[in-house]
Amino acid sequence: MSCGVLNMTPKNAGVDPVVFWEHSLGCALVCRHFARKISYPDPGKAYLGGLLHDLGIIVNLWTLPKEFLVTYNFARAEGIPLYEAEQEKLGYTHCDTGRLLADHWELAADLREVVSLHHSMPEGHEHSALIALVELSDLLCRMSGLSHGYAETREVNLLEQPSFAVLSRKCPSLKDLDWARLTFELDSYMDEVHSLVHAIYRHD
Repeated sequence: MSCGVLNMTPKNAGVDPVVFWEHSLGCALVCRHFARKISYPDPGKAYLGGLLHDLGIIVNLWTLPKEFLVTYNFARAEGIPLYEAEQEKLGYTHCDTGRLLADHWELAADLREVVSLHHSMPEGHEHSALIALVELSDLLCRMSGLSHGYAETREVNLLEQPSFAVLSRKCPSLKDLDWARLTFELDSYMDEVHSLVHAIYRHD
């Protein structure tokens, strides 16, 4: 599935598709590892959530390539999260377009919610633990260099994120997580992701 979704990305849209799927595959691996560390009951679902959370980027690349390229270049120049640039320039984000594709594919309800809500953590949501897990993993990847192809010029404290509070209530063992070790382990995931994605694309 990872390979199949990766190859859905258009290769002539003016934006390097490799960076998006390095991020998504990295997020999938981090989600699964993170889930195991905090005893989340379904690491496999966590992997799928991480892999598919940015489905809307595929939609935007295929349907509005010129507009999305302008938006992407704006996000990169300003060093802001892609979804903020999308909201400002397009009036919607890849969370919105991703939900349309997730509904069309008839994905499981929890995965649909991950796709549409991973940048707007809801309170008391039925699938809040999975959404929070993906949102935190997404942030970890973006802040650790496995991003959308540019650095975001801001500082993020994961412990102050609403999603951290949600996940702490759902998975009490989160409080015992060794964050220093997890951050160190991200380096190996980055190397693995680069190798996998480049092998799929047959890059030199």
